[in-house]
Amino acid sequence: MKDRRMISESDIGSTKFIKNSLGAQALYMHLIVKADDDGFVSNALPVARMIGASQKEVDELVGNGYLLDMGDDVHVIKHWFINNMMRKETYKPTEYQNKRSKLYIKRNFAYTLNAEKGISLKGVIIPTVTNLQQLWDEHDAEAQQKCDLNKIKRNKTKLNKKKGNKTNKKEEINNEYEEMDQESFDEAVEETVGIAKDLFHIQPREPDLIQEWPNGLGDREK
Repeated sequence: MKDRRMISESDIGSTKFIKNSLGAQALYMHLIVKADDDGFVSNALPVARMIGASQKEVDELVGNGYLLDMGDDVHVIKHWFINNMMRKETYKPTEYQNKRSKLYIKRNFAYTLNAEKGISLKGVIIPTVTNLQQLWDEHDAEAQQKCDLNKIKRNKTKLNKKKGNKTNKKEEINNEYEEMDQESFDEAVEETVGIAKDLFHIQPREPDLIQEWPNGLGDREK
């Protein structure tokens, strides 16, 4: 624990913070001073009693989102890195490493226990501004890469589906053409038989007629 700490106007100057009771506000200031370089503080209740507060004020800060209860009478100041940012030359890791591993850092550098709202701090040895920002930059780059890959996969699926539709359409056209070709052939036979009846006044059988025009109907049959 250092003998000097900083408090940010964006943290204690907000309407949300001012809505806390005066006892909770005073306790919050004292806990910031007592916390280690990762924002952990043990035995918040003795600190509260020292300034004339009680467990009520501790619970108030937890309920209003200013303290996270880590169990075993250990709390962490949620907005620690909004108020204080460590330098690598002076940083001293917390003794509560097991509890620290359960925390995630949000984009605004606030602590959270919700994995969906932040990034794990397990890979961050020294939580400087640069390191925390780099953590989020890498996360965003990875997310963008996944997004691009998913987009490529979707486009590939659409392309394959489109090709499949074209192939099916081509097969339908070919089948339709073959059916129309056979139908046209049958119609030609009937038409030719009719012409023969008119010209020669005969009743030719279709097999004989087909033999008379080998270069016509015979080719169509092929």
